[in-house]
Amino acid sequence: MIKRLITGSCYVAVLVGFFFLRSYVDHRLFGILIYAFSLFGTYEMLHAFSHVAEREGTEFYAGGERKGMFALSQRVAVWAYAGLFTPLFYFCEWLEDGAGYRGLLILSFVFVVVLFCLLVLDHKNTTLAGTGSSLLCGIYPTAILATMMLANELHAASTLALLLIFVISPVADTFAYLTGSLIGGKKLCPNISPCCCIGCTPSPRATDTRGSARAGRARRGSSLRRSGWSLRC
Repeated sequence: MIKRLITGSCYVAVLVGFFFLRSYVDHRLFGILIYAFSLFGTYEMLHAFSHVAEREGTEFYAGGERKGMFALSQRVAVWAYAGLFTPLFYFCEWLEDGAGYRGLLILSFVFVVVLFCLLVLDHKNTTLAGTGSSLLCGIYPTAILATMMLANELHAASTLALLLIFVISPVADTFAYLTGSLIGGKKLCPNISPCCCIGCTPSPRATDTRGSARAGRARRGSSLRRSGWSLRC
């Protein structure tokens, strides 16, 4: 809990600092924060897809060698897209006011074309699943952050638009959590947060509680099945 409080406090402090910079120094400095979101988000997405592929055994083999979800060429394409996205926007804005979105559209089109071309040019190391995953890693979060850059360039109410982007998500999540806690009932998507349902161990790391959990499941098994609850999440 303390670590979460410290992390949240640092995050809020960074946001406040960049809002101060854009308001009193130059609004384009907010692009540094957007750029950081893009790069960190891209790393997390690539890491997450690679982890899922390793866990589920969906890694492919090329030339008898075990590969990950992405080929090296696909990783380079995703990183190049994320690395050029924000700088290209502000470069186009510098050339012509309001032209940033055109550069983003051209870059996104080139990114998609390159990924599909790699299926031919690097066919020994690429798969269609890797191409689809690479596209998703480009769309989320990099392409979605275009809305934040466009909001930052608004001539009126840009600060309000950016504040709404940052506030709506945590507020919606908080009220969803409170509503779900008050109403209760079966989970709509138990696979998304599996360790909050009946009969589940609190955490994959809590190995010392698994024995007692299994014993509890055995005692409650028949009644839980009759009530419709699943013993496995």
